Amino acid sequence: MTDTKACNEDKVLKIKNDLSNNRYKQDINTFLKVMSDETRFSIINILMIEECCVSDIAVIMDITKSRTSHQLRVLKDNRIIKSRREGKHVYYSIDDEHVSDVIEIIETHLKEKI
Repeated sequence: MTDTKACNEDKVLKIKNDLSNNRYKQDINTFLKVMSDETRFSIINILMIEECCVSDIAVIMDITKSRTSHQLRVLKDNRIIKSRREGKHVYYSIDDEHVSDVIEIIETHLKEKI
């Protein structure tokens, strides 16, 4: 609890109400946490270029298939990527264009600061 008094009580109450009514707040927080992991972000960047199987991603990143599979599971569970089976291989790709859009918007924002 703060000992600071608000300059504008009405504004503070409105903002607090708006924040508490954001039903996606936790989902957004989780999405950003998942995306912020360096390994997962690298996988996302690979899949933005082309769909790949676990082995190809592991070779590109020089990490184990086990570690790759674990990170792919986290990404899939959070609907950032999707998979499809072709014979004995499972291929992964970005779930939808919104994932790429988020990254492109962040890149655009960062370029503006240069």
